[in-house]
Amino acid sequence: MRGALWILSFLILFLFVSGAASAATIQFTAKDPADVTNPDFDIVKFGASDHGNIVDFWLEVRGKINNHPDTDYLNGYEISIEGIEMVAVWFNVDGNTQEIVYMSSEDGGMSTLSPGQYEISGGKLTFHIDKVLLQNIGDEYVVNVYTGHLQSSTLTTSFSTDEAVYHHYASGGSSGGSEEEGSSSSGGGFPLWTAGIAVVIIIVVVLFVVYFVMKRNRVQYPPQQPPMPPEPPEMQ
Repeated sequence: MRGALWILSFLILFLFVSGAASAATIQFTAKDPADVTNPDFDIVKFGASDHGNIVDFWLEVRGKINNHPDTDYLNGYEISIEGIEMVAVWFNVDGNTQEIVYMSSEDGGMSTLSPGQYEISGGKLTFHIDKVLLQNIGDEYVVNVYTGHLQSSTLTTSFSTDEAVYHHYASGGSSGGSEEEGSSSSGGGFPLWTAGIAVVIIIVVVLFVVYFVMKRNRVQYPPQQPPMPPEPPEMQ
């Protein structure tokens, strides 16, 4: 029984580790129709790709990522998932263009990203996010992408705003945007932690059955005592 308990402990540990690993795996590619006049703010494609300890979240516009906004305007490109908000904003101050890229969280915290944590290539903006930050994301999640051309004094948007949403369900299905052929979404169907729960339940049931069978056999068939030696003859 002691060996069986060790096996059960190992399986429980495997359950928690595998559950944590599968929760951080996000991968998909989705399209968005051309529906904004200004191509620099018209989202046409967005997604996420897994690279070991890093997950790349990216969006692509029909034109180019515009980091030279008009005077008194802010240009924003944003990707958010389940409260983790990854934002890139470019703005003008006294005619000088400045680039600020930051990550904000649901609790209001904000940290500036270094150039190594994001990449701009033509019309594509990519954020390189540490998978540790995604460890609480489950098999169902929502990814929002957004572009905006805002007047900095009033924070009102112009016609250049675009938004797209991708919703991945725990069952493996998805909605929002239009998923691109050949894209994938890991974590769907029956996740790894579900299989772990099933294995643990089966092992526990088997151990209890074996235990009660052995206990019953001990009661029904007690160990036999060795025969008593004959008594020595009495002395005359």
